[in-house]
Amino acid sequence: MSNLQIVALTETGKRVTESVVFVDGAASVAVQAFDALSINAMRQDIARFVRVGDDIEIHLTNGDILVLDGYFFDGAPPKLYLSSSGYISEVTILEDSATSILVSFEELRDAGKYDPLDDLRFYNEPVVFSDIVSHVVGNPAPFIVGALGIAALAWPRGGDAQSSSEDDVTPEPRQPTVASEQFVFNQDDLREGRLSIPVSGFANNGDRVYVKLADSIIEVEVQESGAWDVVFEGETFPQEGTHRVNAVVDGQVDATLLGSSVIVDFTPPLITIGEVMVLDMGVEASQPQAQPLQIARQATDDPSTADAIALSTTIGSVTGTAPDLQRIVIDADSLGKDIFLAGKTEIGSQLTVLFDDVEYAAEVDRIGNWSVVLPTGGLSEGEYKLDVLFSAIDAVGNRSEFSLPASVDTTTFIDINSEEIGFDGVVNSTERSAGIRVTGVSEPDARVRVEIEGTVRETIANPGGTWAVDFMPPEIPEGQRSVAVNATAIDENGNMSSGAAAFEIDTFLSPLTATSQAGGADGVVSEAEAAQGFTLTGQVEQSSSVEVTIGGQRMNAQVSGSTWSVAVP
Repeated sequence: MSNLQIVALTETGKRVTESVVFVDGAASVAVQAFDALSINAMRQDIARFVRVGDDIEIHLTNGDILVLDGYFFDGAPPKLYLSSSGYISEVTILEDSATSILVSFEELRDAGKYDPLDDLRFYNEPVVFSDIVSHVVGNPAPFIVGALGIAALAWPRGGDAQSSSEDDVTPEPRQPTVASEQFVFNQDDLREGRLSIPVSGFANNGDRVYVKLADSIIEVEVQESGAWDVVFEGETFPQEGTHRVNAVVDGQVDATLLGSSVIVDFTPPLITIGEVMVLDMGVEASQPQAQPLQIARQATDDPSTADAIALSTTIGSVTGTAPDLQRIVIDADSLGKDIFLAGKTEIGSQLTVLFDDVEYAAEVDRIGNWSVVLPTGGLSEGEYKLDVLFSAIDAVGNRSEFSLPASVDTTTFIDINSEEIGFDGVVNSTERSAGIRVTGVSEPDARVRVEIEGTVRETIANPGGTWAVDFMPPEIPEGQRSVAVNATAIDENGNMSSGAAAFEIDTFLSPLTATSQAGGADGVVSEAEAAQGFTLTGQVEQSSSVEVTIGGQRMNAQVSGSTWSVAVP
């Protein structure tokens, strides 16, 4: 007696498990409501399949019969699988009639994490089989299992073959064959339309040959010579994946044959960047010390980069994704050191990196991790752009490329507009009381720090590179002297530049003095002296203007250096 387990999936994805109980060697399971059905059995447990109306009878090799009630009821039968010890095989019906069913078995590979077939797998061995030989029903055709686990069963229609007369001389039927080659199709074949798979072989005249490749099954006519051939192309060309041709021969010599292997891969290898570091070869360090490299992040309106290539980078605790990662920046601290890049690509791919017109081969391990070291010692100082070109070729010849912009930026600058302080480079008392503004120019978005005699102001340069800071009156010195202005700019790549300038402070006037003695020794201008005219002189601060008023008459004195004079008529 057999002891079978069945698991099924409904249209809504619900998983149903049943234990099959055989009574008098037979059991029945209603399957109309299922989308998929898996039986805990191995292929060698099955003797044959028989169709009875809308039902399938599965005859086991120990004589028990399992009936799948209503399997053909609505014309869309559920998918049927056999599974044990973690393996699972799909049962494909090649042909069915009122008396027999021709099927093939194909072992399915584990798709890895989240395999949709996991719900249909059995990890135990089935308990079937007693008296296997004595309970075999009828005269089934030989059961043949190929090297990749694809098998088929076929039975003659109309009962056992009739014995031939001893007087008949019938040539021995030939053993069927199928050509076995390897076909590989990549993105070049797709681009140029080279998508066809010829399959050929030999059988016996009158045989029926069913050739299965992926989801396509083609019945082939055998020529009188015994040769047969078929081409899978167009709608019968398989989807991407690894496939094997399976030919089932129904005739004088029944056989299941494994033919050509087919690899269809149109997908270029994926390249991801996981690390970008600078290797700092310290004098006391036994191993290179990795330091984060500047990564420029800018917004992009072009999503095609993210769709085509998945990029990511981790710099310290900051993570960026493809739309953010725009370029690698080599600053003054990084120039002359080696750049270490690492990431992932398709297993079996070869990856190269073109940097500064030199191609470097990356090391790719057996699980697709890659790494490469790019030297920057040949780069010159300054501010300029270059590209880092990544190229990967997978095992079947598909190629993918992308260019990651890079730039060398080892310099920055800052200028102070000292001549504009106080509008003319001199701050007087009135201007000081209103406060002053210091302006200048640097790189756009640079961080600017300005200091006047211990007072510091900080700001960010605008996109045009100009900047301005204000100082309040108490922060501005008084008197008559030069005042130093010191400024520092740090650009977005960390480069720093310092600058210095000066402006003049003049917040009071030197005393105005008269040095001449008008009117002679007595200081009194007589009528005669007034008629002759006289000159008044004195001292004043250079560049000043002097106005003299005598008898209600205003006169502008002439100033030469620090001496002023005015002639009184």
